[in-house]
Formats: sequence, structure tokens, C-alpha cells
Amino acid sequence: MGASVCSSVDTGPVACDVGSACGRRHAQRSYRNKRAAGLGGPITKASGHTACVVIAFDYEGYPAEELSGCSPLVSSVAHGRRFADLAGASRAEVLEFYDAPGIPGSLGFPTKGRTLEAFRRVGENMGPDDALVIFFAGHATQTRMESGGRLEDALCYVTQDGSADFLSEGEVLNLVCSCFHPQMRLLFVTETCHGSGSCCDLSNGELASRPICHISAVQDRCISSQREGAFAWLLFDTLERLARDGQAAVSVVDVFNECLEGSEEWQDECWQDLRFERTESVDPDMFAWPLVPPRGWEAPRVLTAPPRVLQRSCSRVPLAFRRSLKGGA
Repeated sequence: MGASVCSSVDTGPVACDVGSACGRRHAQRSYRNKRAAGLGGPITKASGHTACVVIAFDYEGYPAEELSGCSPLVSSVAHGRRFADLAGASRAEVLEFYDAPGIPGSLGFPTKGRTLEAFRRVGENMGPDDALVIFFAGHATQTRMESGGRLEDALCYVTQDGSADFLSEGEVLNLVCSCFHPQMRLLFVTETCHGSGSCCDLSNGELASRPICHISAVQDRCISSQREGAFAWLLFDTLERLARDGQAAVSVVDVFNECLEGSEEWQDECWQDLRFERTESVDPDMFAWPLVPPRGWEAPRVLTAPPRVLQRSCSRVPLAFRRSLKGGA
């Protein structure tokens, strides 16, 4: 792990740099509901420390719907706990924040101030060889953070009394640029109801040289208890099969494509907008999925069962990552 980077940091070459890997700096960077493609570089693991911050809101048990328009969800906290278990099994440092009381391991209600401070503390101890994964489950929206300002994508943070305290993509951008080492690998994984799925504009030029990827799922059409959280279940199913097959290294784009393929069986019944995005300088083929659990790992079945629409498709086939088929790459 590196020294504090909440001050000036020398920006050296990035391990996943597209220019050094393939000499192509303007390939497609965003994929929506279709297979993503990298640039063909070899998978490269971060050699240092891996940390994971999990934030999940069910908006239940307090007046979030009345005060901020965030209706209750039934599986966000459950999926957050599963993701935290995955990170722990993968020997990552894990920080968990849930809006439900009494959750083992939770560091408290995920207020914006509390989680931003956690990001800053983690960032101070992360260096160029490290990787950070941020998982968010809850609502998202677009909002004007200032009167008369432009619309920004935002994650629906609320206070403990249910009042809105949304986290805008501009705030995330400022956090990344001020407190994260420019060569640290950063992976966002978000599953939200509503919004665009974006929590940080990865096309922003300030992020161009940073190795950042984002996998997102947005659900607008159905939020019933039988259909909510379908993407997260597919993600865990994919990683369980990875663990069974003893797959030691896969890329983030491999994981996304496996989830996308599985989603084809239920999208007509439970539509979710699935996206993969990256910054300009990163070859996602070289960006190893940071959380690889040991052989035999299974996501704990806490609180909820798989949505009914997924029960026929989970564990459908042995995991086989087919890098040669990724969009012709």
C-alpha cells in the first residue's frame, strides 16, 4: 500500500494504459446492453492491496419515501452483504454501510458524510499497485445540486431521518481526483432503481489517465420483490461458477459479458439496463476482476431467495470465459 495521496502525486505510467498495450486510445469506452470488448492485452492483476467499500439502502423503517421520494426496496442490503462476503472471502479489506440496523459488520448508517470520510481514509492508504472496489445498491436519480445548475446523475443517499442528501457525479469526481492515487485501479459496481446508472462521468478528461471501470444495472420497469435485484444474482452466480472452475484470473469485461449473456433469459420479464464503461486509458482486458474468491465459494443466501424469474437460469452452465468471442476482439 502506498502513502497518502490526498496531496500532489506524481503521475507515472498506468499499468493498464491503452497506448502501451495496443496503441489505440479512442476505441469504444461505453457499452449498453451489448457485449463489451477490450483491446486484447493480457490480464494483469493488481499486485498490492485490495479494498472494498459496500453501501446499500433499503429505505425501510424510516420516512425516506415521504421526505426524499425513495420508495422501499427489498434486496439492496441483502446484496450488499453478499458482496461484502465475496470481498472478505477474496481477502480484501472490507468496509460495510447499511441503512438497516443490527447488521453484523456494518459501520453504521451510510450517511454521505460518513461514507465519503471512509473513502478518504481508504484512499490515503492506497498506492499505484492497489485496487479499490465500490459497490452501491439503492436508488439513483438526476438532480440539480445547485439552483439553476445542470442536471447531474446522483446516487440517492439519505439522512437517518429520510431526508435527501444525494451524492452527485461531480462530488464523486472531486473525491477521485483529490484522494485516490492516479494509478490505483478503481472499479464501481452499482445496481440501482431509476437513474442512468452513472455515478461518475468516466468520459471526463480529468479521469482519462486513470484506470477506472464501471459495471452498472438500472431497473426502471419493475421493482417487485420477485424481480428486484436480478443483476446482482447473476453476478454472484457468475462468480460462484468462477470459484467452482478454479478460474484464477478473469477480466472485468469477462465478468460483465458473462452476466449480460445470462440476462438474456429474463430481460423480457424483468428489464434492466446493463452497462460497462471505462476511462480512456484503460484496456479492460488487462483490468483483472479484483475479487476472486477461493474454490468452492458460494454467496450466502441471506434474507432473500433469487427472484422467481431467475430460479431457472442460475447455475445454468459451467463457467467458460471466451475471450476470443468478445465482440470480435
